[in-house]
Amino acid sequence: SPSYGEDPQTRVSDIINYLNSTNADIICLQEVWGETMKQELSDAFLAKNYYVALPSWRKNYIFGENSGLMTLSKYPIITQTFLPFNNPRGICRLFNKGIQYCHIRIPNSNPHTSTELNIANTHLQASFAKYSSYLDFQKTAKEQLAMIINECPYESCLLIGDLNLRKENLDEFIKNESKIQYFGDNSKITFPECDIRLDYILKMTKLTNKSPVITNIKNSTEAHVGLSDHFPIISEFTLKSELESENPSSPRRASP
Repeated sequence: SPSYGEDPQTRVSDIINYLNSTNADIICLQEVWGETMKQELSDAFLAKNYYVALPSWRKNYIFGENSGLMTLSKYPIITQTFLPFNNPRGICRLFNKGIQYCHIRIPNSNPHTSTELNIANTHLQASFAKYSSYLDFQKTAKEQLAMIINECPYESCLLIGDLNLRKENLDEFIKNESKIQYFGDNSKITFPECDIRLDYILKMTKLTNKSPVITNIKNSTEAHVGLSDHFPIISEFTLKSELESENPSSPRRASP
């Protein structure tokens, strides 16, 4: 949540410095509100030769906000697709929330092969336990999660983001949905204000034989007070899947 706090300009600079320090291959951000903020983050990582995928900056209303999603990658983002949610409730009606699907091609040492990785970056319906609408809004978040699975253009995909679902509610959803599972450890707190987990990395698979082999998964969270009201999730893993493909040139800035 780069927009968190009282000094957005300083905070964005601090977030850029922090993200640079992680040397991450792929970065998925949510709540990147405002055109200036998007531009600063985009420019900073384009300068470091990252590929930058931004969904449309369209807002639902003149006074609302866009999707807030951004994906950064050291490897070519070949395509991206954005699908807006059709059932936002409460304050989320002011945002153009949805799913950003990205297809990423990771070159191998053999120039004629590559490893393919699909990402779904999202930010689901917000809900607050102190309000009477809490259970209804958690249900809406589950409906949006089901939409992500049903509309996914890929046979396999990593789902990453702020799902706004308490762990017990996500456990229940996964128990009844065969196409999705936890990707590594997803048990630690990411929203310290309420001592709960709201942010996750999940693996979606429609056809198991189409799924890349992912091993040595290690997830962690880091507390960065002042940068965001959520803790970031860092995942390290080994990806093995060599597919014959050409490596066409691709612009650094991906468009819908």
